[in-house]
Amino acid sequence: MKYEKKYGLCWSDWYRYALDLRKIKLVFSIRRIKTIYFFAFLFFSVPFLACSQSYEATKLKSKINLQKKNKDYLRDTAYLNSVISLGLFYADRYPDSALTLLATVPAECAAANFKLGQVNSLNSIGNAWLTKGNLDAALKYYNAAYRLADKNEIEDALPGILGNIAVIYLNKGNYSVALEKFYASMHLAEKRGNKPLIRNSLNNIATIQFYQGKMNE
Repeated sequence: MKYEKKYGLCWSDWYRYALDLRKIKLVFSIRRIKTIYFFAFLFFSVPFLACSQSYEATKLKSKINLQKKNKDYLRDTAYLNSVISLGLFYADRYPDSALTLLATVPAECAAANFKLGQVNSLNSIGNAWLTKGNLDAALKYYNAAYRLADKNEIEDALPGILGNIAVIYLNKGNYSVALEKFYASMHLAEKRGNKPLIRNSLNNIATIQFYQGKMNE
């Protein structure tokens, strides 16, 4: 099949991945969420948080405090990026802290005409709501991020946001829409040459087919 040759995967790899996802309980339970986020698009603009995550968070906090000494720090894209990075770190660990930290950031990015930062902050807020289990709130922010990125032709952001939206529908049990979004994410990622995101999309497509019992799909 074309994707086996193109990305070095075979369907058995994808189904093995699907089985692994079952082991870590990808699907939402009523009490707790465990899922996979699509952060790939953020790598274009937000510094990657290294393995020593608490150390990186501490460094970011110090950096933010330093940047706040600038009189016009709210219009400084470096400051806004630092806050967004910290919010991304918090989103899947301390979602309430992320929501508090990022509450005004989309508006601040808009005032600074920093569209990419606005898109990233909206997406990170969506991640925090997803961690808290509020799928509708997460979808609201992901959709807002997607519309803004599309309007401003921030093409690198689109595949990752679509992947996030697909995860919402997957966890709502709406497999048809989830598949539609994952395929759209994959096709956009192909145009950008984003192979990690392509692989993520293919794995999740296979997972959905697995859950539906469509082993030949």
